[in-house]
Amino acid sequence: ADASRTELRFVDGRLSGSAGCNRFNGSYVIKDGTLSTGPMATTQMACIGPAAEQERRLFAMLNAPVKI
Repeated sequence: ADASRTELRFVDGRLSGSAGCNRFNGSYVIKDGTLSTGPMATTQMACIGPAAEQERRLFAMLNAPVKI
């Protein structure tokens, strides 16, 4: 969205990155071609417009198992 950028880093069972406005981290597992995440800790910066929608969609996706 606009100039915001999403970044994901997967290292030793930990997922971290930026959702556009806010940073996040938590655990993840990959099993049988499915990515599942644990609870995510996030910063709480105000985010509006397209970047807010980008974050909402990313976190919604990560809250459910993702086939990879």
